[in-house]
Amino acid sequence: MGLFSFLKKKFTVKPETDLKAESETAAPARPRRKKRRREKKLGDVIHTYNKISVAVIRLKNDIKVGDKLHIKGRYTDFVMTLNSIQIDHRQVEAGAKGQEIAIKVSDWVRGNDKVYLAAEKGAKK
Repeated sequence: MGLFSFLKKKFTVKPETDLKAESETAAPARPRRKKRRREKKLGDVIHTYNKISVAVIRLKNDIKVGDKLHIKGRYTDFVMTLNSIQIDHRQVEAGAKGQEIAIKVSDWVRGNDKVYLAAEKGAKK
């Protein structure tokens, strides 16, 4: 027996098959994340009249009265139901892609805020 014979007993190398089996069983499976509901982008706020609570939106998708909107920006984040839409000072029921519409908002909005169609909690997409 040599001077370092005690090390051989303490540090033994396991065969590769045992290492693989331990590594597979040792790490617990990562829990799956829930899928986030994607909201459909309706457009961008291009101008605001905060004293009268009106926002001008350039539409990228169709919109109609009664839709639930989610308005999100750097300082803005709220959900509201759309009650009125105006195009050139005329009341309309819906707006089409590419139009600029004015809507009555329930909170302050700012330029470049994004407007989304709010995802329903029970709906699957």
